[in-house]
Amino acid sequence: MARIAIGGFQHETNTFTPSLATLADFEAGGAWPELTTGPGLPDRVRGMNLSIAGFVDEAERIGHRLLPTTWGAASPSSYVTEHAYEHIAGLILDGLRAADTGARRLRAGGRALHLRPPSKRGPPQPGSARGCRARVAGGRARRPAHR
Repeated sequence: MARIAIGGFQHETNTFTPSLATLADFEAGGAWPELTTGPGLPDRVRGMNLSIAGFVDEAERIGHRLLPTTWGAASPSSYVTEHAYEHIAGLILDGLRAADTGARRLRAGGRALHLRPPSKRGPPQPGSARGCRARVAGGRARRPAHR
């Protein structure tokens, strides 16, 4: 069966709310699972009414090997802060890089993972995770070089 990297983060953005979603909000989780990295991820979301939980259950049931990166959620609030986004996206990319160093390379059938948050702050800055593509191509997960 396939090796499948899993990860992501969930946030309901409500622009009518004055408070931003900070990294601390993702780490606390609130009513959602807190920011979790590594092998404990599947057990942390298992049985919850979340799309990642359903995917974990079904993928494991049919015999896929899951490679957990990072997943977390914050309670509904306004925009996610740049710091929170950069940190979480960086953890996901680090997890993809770690999965890619195994004996068998991580592949995604020529597809790319797009990390593009909704933002009112304009275009992404060179060198940031915001707006970057973590390409999983040719068996290697990598962030594109910025000039």
